[in-house]
Amino acid sequence: MGRYNREDERRYDRGESDDPGSEPSGSLGDFPWEDSGGGEQPPQVWEEPPADDPASAGPSAASPAKGDQRNPMAIAGFVCSIVMWIPIPYLNVVFWAAAVTCSSIGLSRARRLGLPYKGLAIAGLCISLIGIVFIIFVILFFIGAIAAAN
Repeated sequence: MGRYNREDERRYDRGESDDPGSEPSGSLGDFPWEDSGGGEQPPQVWEEPPADDPASAGPSAASPAKGDQRNPMAIAGFVCSIVMWIPIPYLNVVFWAAAVTCSSIGLSRARRLGLPYKGLAIAGLCISLIGIVFIIFVILFFIGAIAAAN
């Protein structure tokens, strides 16, 4: 088997024969970036956005770069609010406190910095607050049951 020959690939892409004796025609391929410029349309030029456009401004403290938009506190708050419902004595109180704290911080960052997962932070906050209301009702039920038994 012979070595890889890039000229053969170019001839093949243009529909020319694979005959090793034939010379390349010198015509450009069918690729848009190899346009010969003989068409009616002028070549496309990349235009810079105006300097006063806020979308063109570089990353700042108020708006992180598109690739760096993360809100781990919102995710952690939501996960803790779900884990809080696992009936583990004394540990679910720790998860409740972590869920309320992380969800609040995540919601604050989502509003202030425009980070994603604002809905996840709200969901984590709501689930954890529903959980604490549920715990208060359970405690009041047991206190009422003890008071009724005496």
